[in-house]
This record gives sequence, structure tokens and C-alpha cells, in this order.
Amino acid sequence: MCVWRRGGEELYTVQTFCMPVAKWPDLEAEVNNWITHHKNNRISVFAKMIIFKMRVKMRICAVAGTTL
Repeated sequence: MCVWRRGGEELYTVQTFCMPVAKWPDLEAEVNNWITHHKNNRISVFAKMIIFKMRVKMRICAVAGTTL
């Protein structure tokens, strides 16, 4: 599980506990860009919004039968 933290001008992830390599690295990169875009436009981003965004994207890929 990754937690997004704001450090200066850069958004970075902090591992909350030891895990193997991410299963969805493209999804994490896309969500990271989405968060950065919202933060730059001064739009609030909540944890529930991030979870919802990831679930929707995963469902779209599952239905379409594609990967990210």
C-alpha cells in the first residue's frame, strides 16, 4: 500500500509496509499525474477520491479486456 505525501514541490509515495513490486505501476503513475494536476489547479484531493479513481480505471480495463 502506498501513501501519497507532499514534499516541497514534488509528490512522492511512502511505503506503509514492506510489499513486493507494485502490481499496477502504470495505474499508480496515472493516478500520481491526476493528483498532481488537481493539486496544481488547487482542487482538493481526498483519499476516497483516489480510491474511487483507481477502482473505476481498473473496472474499465477489466471490461475492455486490456491493460493500462
